[in-house]
Amino acid sequence: MRISTRLLLLVITALIGLIAIGGYGLVSLKREMLDETRGKITNLLQMAEHLATFYHDQEVAGK
Repeated sequence: MRISTRLLLLVITALIGLIAIGGYGLVSLKREMLDETRGKITNLLQMAEHLATFYHDQEVAGK
């Protein structure tokens, strides 16, 4: 096997490895962003629930 062929195989293998690592990084980033968004939505829903409960209690108390 010639040196140029070996070098070409090495370069191709390295590129495939870099693409795989990049793909994994992107999937991981997407997962983190979705988890963060879910957390924010959950927080907003809890705040809205507490606000609705507060105003409901105010209405029941006649204030």
